[in-house]
Amino acid sequence: MQLLGLLRWPFAVPSLARAHAADPRTAETVFAALNDYLGVAVGETLGYLFTAAWTLLVLRALPAMPRWFTALGAVSAVAIATGLLVPLGFPGVVNFAGYLGWSGWMLALAVLTARDRLPAPEPVS
Repeated sequence: MQLLGLLRWPFAVPSLARAHAADPRTAETVFAALNDYLGVAVGETLGYLFTAAWTLLVLRALPAMPRWFTALGAVSAVAIATGLLVPLGFPGVVNFAGYLGWSGWMLALAVLTARDRLPAPEPVS
């Protein structure tokens, strides 16, 4: 979802920039509409919702993980979901902190997954 929201920049903005010279009002109106729809509604709102939901589903699917890993993922998911409340006045720094924690959680997921997939070392005789 966030990628769809970000794709407005390389696809729509260059055309709108060219059209701005001929009809600034229309270009600005179209930009505002695309920004609200693709940026806020799709990229941010659905992005926060699906990122948080995906994280919680992954945690549920991996029950044998360390407690710190599960806690970091769950707290990060909830903090990311607070981004849905930012338009209502909730502090956006919580969402930002959630993404920082989530980035660490994703790195830990990669390390734990790689560690568990490596073949066990053979005993030395």
